[in-house]
Amino acid sequence: MYIKILIFFCCASAAFAQTLGELAGENSAENSAAKDGVGHPRTTARPADARNDSALGADGLRGGTGVQGAVEAAAAVESGGGKAAAKGGDGQGGPNGAGARKTFPSITAQTTQISGEDFDKIFAEASGGDASAQLIMGVLYARGIKPAVSDIKMAVEWLEKSAKGGNRGAMNFLGAIYGDKRLGMLDYKKAIYWRELAASGGSAAEKYALANSYIYAYMLPADQNKALYWLKQAAEAGHPDAINQLISIYTNRGDAQQVKYWKQEKNFAQLKLAQNGDPAAMYEVYRKYIGGKGGFYKSIPKAIYWLKKSSDAGYIPACQTLSSMYIEGRYVSRNIDGAIPILERIAKVDPNSALKLSEIYAQGEKADMQKSRKWLDFAASGMNSINKIHLAWKLWAGAGLQKNLEKARELCAGIKEAEKGGQLAEVAARMLEAIDAGKDAPSEFGSVYKQM
Repeated sequence: MYIKILIFFCCASAAFAQTLGELAGENSAENSAAKDGVGHPRTTARPADARNDSALGADGLRGGTGVQGAVEAAAAVESGGGKAAAKGGDGQGGPNGAGARKTFPSITAQTTQISGEDFDKIFAEASGGDASAQLIMGVLYARGIKPAVSDIKMAVEWLEKSAKGGNRGAMNFLGAIYGDKRLGMLDYKKAIYWRELAASGGSAAEKYALANSYIYAYMLPADQNKALYWLKQAAEAGHPDAINQLISIYTNRGDAQQVKYWKQEKNFAQLKLAQNGDPAAMYEVYRKYIGGKGGFYKSIPKAIYWLKKSSDAGYIPACQTLSSMYIEGRYVSRNIDGAIPILERIAKVDPNSALKLSEIYAQGEKADMQKSRKWLDFAASGMNSINKIHLAWKLWAGAGLQKNLEKARELCAGIKEAEKGGQLAEVAARMLEAIDAGKDAPSEFGSVYKQM
């Protein structure tokens, strides 16, 4: 039975897009376009990521930062890559997908050797036409991972088999090899062919990465026309940075019609991303509908629909907003029972949500002092000393929270001990003295430091 793993590069099309897409992201709308076209406006240097990360070029083949980035970015396939292998190619289906799950030995940026048995298993699958196994064979020979020897020509042979089987990761890998002068395989015609073939069936991020490769002449020859074409392809697929670059380009060209068109597209780019399952985009669409901004008409039902979708996906701002709506009965019917599970879900990473739970259980219909204390303790445990001082003042003053002098004292004592000799320790000590003396809390938190 094969070892369960993350298949190195089985989803490398996405990985390569991220490697180049991140470098492309350094290129903002303001500095991405030359006045007369697509090019270097204020600098001829590639972004930092392009200079320091060889993507899949020479350094990457030796296990450098490019491969490391690709490995980390590659999607982890269920059961260690079984699904992708079963479907063949990059997990999108293909001639090799007989339906049986296959997994392969782990290949990471640090791998220098695999067992002879594992090598034989991969070789057998690759020889039988499995595109994922062929890709791994290409990686083994490209990097000289024992028992394979370093042989770039043998690597290319396997990668081309994989690419012809529909594996976009192999296509991008080939494009990088043929586009890197240091590997002795320089062939821009082939580099262009494989990169464009991969991007044509790839995500908006892959298209955007390819556009920036043409802009910065990164493993491809500089080509303004191709850059503009792939920017448009990425923008039409909803990539916000591509849209921003196009707006900048056409603004510099004085093409008002194109500027207007892409500004309209920008308004709905997030809707496309939301429809494709991006939780952050869902939340932004909610904001546009709730306020009737950015080209969206005001629609409370649509706004709440997208807010709930984002919250269900675990996006913290959406969870915070929706739970507050349920508590306050704003835009939705008041529903404390609906707020509680949302707050519990994010309380581990958001102390304020734990505080809200403490308040819910402190009084009213859900009063349960044991639970209230539990969530108050939980909230405090996730705070630094500065936030704990603020919380202690809130509990002392009853500002936004039910007054709780016992907990305020406990927090002050803890801060005094943890911050010995520091200003916070002094403030906590004086606050503790004031509480014990029965003094009223300052009306504003900022006054705590002044009065102490």
